[in-house]
Amino acid sequence: MKHFSRLRKAAAVLAAGAACMFAFPAGAAAQEPYPIEDMISDKANVLDSQGLAEAREAAQATRSSKAGNFNAVFVDDFSGMSTDTWCEQTMRESSLLGRNVLMVVAVKTRDYGFCFGNEVELSSSQKSSIDQAAVSALSNENWAEAAIRPAKQMQDMEPGGSSHLGGSGLLSLLGSVPVLLGFGVVVIGLIVMARRRKQSPSQVTGQRQGVPTNSPEQMQQVVQQAGSVALEADNAVRAAEEDVLFARAQFGATRTDSFEAAYQSASKERDQALGTLNQMNQASQLQDKFALANQVLQHANTALQIIQAKRQEFEELSNDQAQADKGLQDAEKRIGESRQNLQPAKAELENLHLSFPGVNLSSIDDNVDQANALLDSAAQTVAEGKKAFSQDNRASAVEHLHLARRAITQANGLLSGITNARQNLAQSNESLLRAIGSISSDLDDVARENQKRGQSLFEPLVAEAKAAIEFAQQARAGKADPLAAAERIRTAEDALDNVLDPIRQQNERDQRKAGIYQDRKQSAQSHIAEAESLISPNRGMVDVQLRSLVSGAKNKLENARQLENTDITTALTLVTEADKDALEVINQMRNFTPRGAMGNYQGAGGIDIGSFLLGGLLSGGHHSSWGSSDWGSSDWGSSDGGFGGSFGGGSFGGGGGFGGSFGGGKF
Repeated sequence: MKHFSRLRKAAAVLAAGAACMFAFPAGAAAQEPYPIEDMISDKANVLDSQGLAEAREAAQATRSSKAGNFNAVFVDDFSGMSTDTWCEQTMRESSLLGRNVLMVVAVKTRDYGFCFGNEVELSSSQKSSIDQAAVSALSNENWAEAAIRPAKQMQDMEPGGSSHLGGSGLLSLLGSVPVLLGFGVVVIGLIVMARRRKQSPSQVTGQRQGVPTNSPEQMQQVVQQAGSVALEADNAVRAAEEDVLFARAQFGATRTDSFEAAYQSASKERDQALGTLNQMNQASQLQDKFALANQVLQHANTALQIIQAKRQEFEELSNDQAQADKGLQDAEKRIGESRQNLQPAKAELENLHLSFPGVNLSSIDDNVDQANALLDSAAQTVAEGKKAFSQDNRASAVEHLHLARRAITQANGLLSGITNARQNLAQSNESLLRAIGSISSDLDDVARENQKRGQSLFEPLVAEAKAAIEFAQQARAGKADPLAAAERIRTAEDALDNVLDPIRQQNERDQRKAGIYQDRKQSAQSHIAEAESLISPNRGMVDVQLRSLVSGAKNKLENARQLENTDITTALTLVTEADKDALEVINQMRNFTPRGAMGNYQGAGGIDIGSFLLGGLLSGGHHSSWGSSDWGSSDWGSSDGGFGGSFGGGSFGGGGGFGGSFGGGKF
């Protein structure tokens, strides 16, 4: 059976995950999957007689529809199982395959989801509308309407009907990749090449009474989920940054300051989550891993809650439903402005290759083509949005608007990667110049010792230091790679300092370390910023290990700042490690080829589809896949929560009569 996706309402999922060592409340009666004998089964006893009758009537009406047969189950909880597993098993035990659709609701744990028989041929956007019809009632604990509304949605649906977003522009470009749309509006789910999270943290540790909450199996499951949730928080924060930038351009700094502050706060929590994840991966004992995994979940949850708290305020600021036509006109204008930057960026890239022949620029070589493809698709999507608006379909117009905005933002980010490259190289040259001066001071110290002792000391180290200086000078002239030069000269300098420190006075050692610390702090800041700029445009294809490395570097840099006036030795060690980690990320990203992985998608124009339009303030949706927040959306696989909900991909085909599950999460 193929894997399938779920919509998640993130903050609630992660909040439960943060408390993953606790069992379900004592009063909750665990309900195993069971064969249902009615279209509407209410073992939770939440429907009165009238509500039950109306729900049955709505479900019965779907028996004559082309979309499928609607069924619903209400229970107290899912007996510690994941929503999709419980739904699938109940569907099979009830023989509800073929054309049947099953909605399952756990009223006490507030989980829900959908399963589809293998003959159900609804599009992902149609499934999304069914899901949203249900959750709008579930969130208000209107249990009868939670069954009636999705059933009514199905009554007039045509199987396989295209969504109101149309089949061209960005949507056809993205093919079957999940795209997170709209701040506070519907999200669009498409199939992705990514693993799915089988259980949320709460579901991993949710259990029947009497089962230990910290069994090795459960602890291992929580550890396995930590990376997915941390990755989701990272994607959420990155998407939020993009949306804040777009909003600032549209509304000005004053009206967006609070969102910028929220982004900064969420960013710190995200860095703590990813940094702790790195520690978790290095731990050897399962108990230690489990404890660190819970810290990861706590920080990731906090990041997403910070984002979620600003959701309504941002939605009111954007007011896209009322001004979709103006928004589309503005997007069209911005596309034109961005197109004007394509040729200058291309010329700058050519000049960079001429000016710095020894520098590896592979990470930005495709940026112009990528940006051009994004802008072409954004233009087509704006045209479709205008058509939808003219037909008084404002929801569709807004979805197109959000999709186009994200394309424009990412296109501009790619072009900025080129225009910022020269500045990055200039900063590298400054850093190398400082490093040359610093290591030259070491060589002077060696020369003085040699003269004092009448012998040549540390000859191999001196030879390597001189070679490192020569290599750094070549890099400053554009004839060698500055990152490799930085690593080499730092290693050579540390080797000399290790042998010179014992013969230096304490105050001399401290002054020396303080000087090196300041140089390496600047270098680390520059390299961390560069690493971040390389990850964001490709985040749909960058795994959590690489992200945790750069977040760990930021944490080390921050810790070093706090110690620089009290413990310069530890501060220097931390900032050196931070710079080294950032350089490692940059080097790995240089060898990263996400575009090639996307080669099978026709019309993609080289776009990194996996990371395209990942979450954010401009997107929305009520739920989130992989536990993303409600302030944007999330991306593929291990998540991209943005400033809103997300939509996960997966397969809807499935074998053995089961068509997969869809939607769900917390309500």
